[in-house]
Amino acid sequence: MPHRERTRRRLAAATATVAATVAVTVAALGLSAGAGLAQDYVIGVAAAQSGGLAPFDQPSYAGFKFCVDELNAKGGIAGKHPIVLDVRDTRSDMAETVKFAQEFADKQVNFIVSPADGDPTMAMGQITGPAGIPTMTLAGTAPILTQVSEFVFGSYPADNQQAAVLGAYAAELGYKTAWLLKSPDVPIPCLAPNISARCSRPRAAR
Repeated sequence: MPHRERTRRRLAAATATVAATVAVTVAALGLSAGAGLAQDYVIGVAAAQSGGLAPFDQPSYAGFKFCVDELNAKGGIAGKHPIVLDVRDTRSDMAETVKFAQEFADKQVNFIVSPADGDPTMAMGQITGPAGIPTMTLAGTAPILTQVSEFVFGSYPADNQQAAVLGAYAAELGYKTAWLLKSPDVPIPCLAPNISARCSRPRAAR
């Protein structure tokens, strides 16, 4: 299978996984949080349609909306509560993201979907958490993301988990040296130590 086709399928699978995870969690939280008190289940979505986060937010939101449409075609959550999306374009701007978090909290939406990045999700969580509104990132991977509030959730393996898997895989292949390419503008401090720790572990005998 050509490399480009494999990459396309993997990206599609990853997007579908994130979307399905969010949709299933929405359904579960909706039922447990008493969504039956209202006819509609309102989800506030803060996603970038432009700027640096757009390449991540747009496909993630597309997958999420696909799952929402599938649920609504069956009557919504539990077949009784149609999902209504309140979508805002953050433009990859932190101030806009925080403003939308406050607006969603004031509106008392049932659930919030935050951008595919840890920083804006944690900023939103400081507002939505005290308001008691479940908030889930599209694909943020910061390990400390869920420590902001008990109402903030991840939907993707955290950076330290990804690093551990990569390190273990490199060790399994017998690699002795690994290069970690990163941007100075986007610090991910937990990748290197976790990869190094797993690479340096003795491999189990087979």
